[in-house]
Amino acid sequence: PRKSNSNLTQLIIFILLNSDQNRKHFLLNVPYPVIYRTPLKQTHTMRTMKNLAATLCIFLTAALTLTSCTEDWLYSEADLYGRWSIEETSFNHAYMPGDQWIFSPNGNFYAYAATLESGRWRTNSSSRITIYFPDAEGMDVYVRHYDRDRGIMEVDVTDYDNRENYRLLLYYMSAY
Repeated sequence: PRKSNSNLTQLIIFILLNSDQNRKHFLLNVPYPVIYRTPLKQTHTMRTMKNLAATLCIFLTAALTLTSCTEDWLYSEADLYGRWSIEETSFNHAYMPGDQWIFSPNGNFYAYAATLESGRWRTNSSSRITIYFPDAEGMDVYVRHYDRDRGIMEVDVTDYDNRENYRLLLYYMSAY
């Protein structure tokens, strides 16, 4: 009988000590049972999934690090050769709709705008064009979109001579 009273007493103390409100009323040296939690065992499937996720993260990090965000639109310089008509512009000072750009195969560039501008052009990559003028600072042209089948080219222009940035939509007209 005494043994059961002892178990009952321990149970009551355990319940009382597990509430924060009652714990402060007891002496600190009163023994009470301690419950230990054991960590969950990892199964073979969990380890496999963790390894697969880690491998995937490493692969994606490597793949995204080695790729660039720039897109290459032009297939060759020959895609630019000819007369292009400016159809839309985001800025109304440098060029207007109806103005024309001519890229010649020998590297000459002509712009028929309010006045005739002539200079030289070259491609730096398959999406960048640099235009040089003999008496001005020139332009850097980034090809945002190029559709060979429809003859459309959308470009962002950094015009160093006029200190302007603008976007142009060009339509291919003819070889010259």
